[in-house]
Amino acid sequence: MTLPWLNLKVLHLYLRQSEHLGYDPANNIQITTTTTIRGRLPVTMDASKDRTGFKISRLCCVQGHMSKANDIVVCRSLDTSQEKRHVIYFGGDVQDFKENMSIYNPEYASWDLETVARILHTRLPGSTVFVVRPSEMLLNTFSIFRNFLSFDEDGRPEFSNNFGALIHLAQLYENAVRTVENEVRTAENKVRSVENEVDTVQKSEKASSLSDSTDQCVAHDGDNVPLTCVGLNCSQSVSTEPSLVEKVPISLVGFSKGCVVLNQLMFELGGLKENTDVAEFLSRLEAIYWIDGGHIGRKDAYITDYDVLQNIVNLGVRLLVHVTPYQIMDSNRPWIDIEEREFVQRLKRFGADVQEYKHFMNFKPSIKYHFKVLTQI
Repeated sequence: MTLPWLNLKVLHLYLRQSEHLGYDPANNIQITTTTTIRGRLPVTMDASKDRTGFKISRLCCVQGHMSKANDIVVCRSLDTSQEKRHVIYFGGDVQDFKENMSIYNPEYASWDLETVARILHTRLPGSTVFVVRPSEMLLNTFSIFRNFLSFDEDGRPEFSNNFGALIHLAQLYENAVRTVENEVRTAENKVRSVENEVDTVQKSEKASSLSDSTDQCVAHDGDNVPLTCVGLNCSQSVSTEPSLVEKVPISLVGFSKGCVVLNQLMFELGGLKENTDVAEFLSRLEAIYWIDGGHIGRKDAYITDYDVLQNIVNLGVRLLVHVTPYQIMDSNRPWIDIEEREFVQRLKRFGADVQEYKHFMNFKPSIKYHFKVLTQI
């Protein structure tokens, strides 16, 4: 969420007085909290297993480029065979872990990061969703993605073509995926271990009732590592399935303030293509979603620079723009509507595969519908 006022203290009071949101799309999610220490390896926090086959986890302090790190919320299907794409989401102001929002912004707590992860998982079937938490919440309210771009002291974004957002995202994403893979494979190995123990007990009981002529299977590999016997075939219990990093297409989603990260990524497209991590990441992009973008600055809510737009078109991906009256009909920020129209029109002129969706246009500008557009993509 982004809000129109420039003075953050006034804005914080404005948030407190705003209308209450009654929509609670996922009120059965429960998240366990924990404390993490910066600089350690990513820690998988459990989370909750949803009744419909989802699992929501927190990856704490995932490393990206150099010393940068972000917490990430992951929502995935328990059945990994259903996975078709990865979705990376950057949220708006006030969006944080539920326990933090319940204290500082309780009127918006139904739109916490875990809930939005579940919404996107449902709206984009076959997706594993990675929600990138901002590295800073100014006044416990305003999302500052300082690992991706610069912000001034009042939280206004400052774009450039060489900040390093692309390389940070590429490395952050790869480390997050590998952490999830390790979690999945550890769970699978635990299941296999239990199955093997049961199988061993059953064989032992059967052997005791038969003659002593039955051969026993005891094996080691060349390095003297014990192998696991499954039935009559001996095989190692380590998974050889290729990494998901190598095969799953990626969609980027920015909502409200989170769209500034998408814009920064686009500003950097002209450079860093020689970087292996960045080139691989960009080659797997299939779609980019700008969802009701806006921020407290006075420009660049949407990109209008011709060179940058041409670089976006050259990606050859689907571009989707979703807007509501909250942003494009805000009389205090008329530039958002102007930039959004120029953004879409110029992309179409350049031959981009771009689609624009306008939601709740029969309603007055409202924070309620600003958030609810997340259920419409």
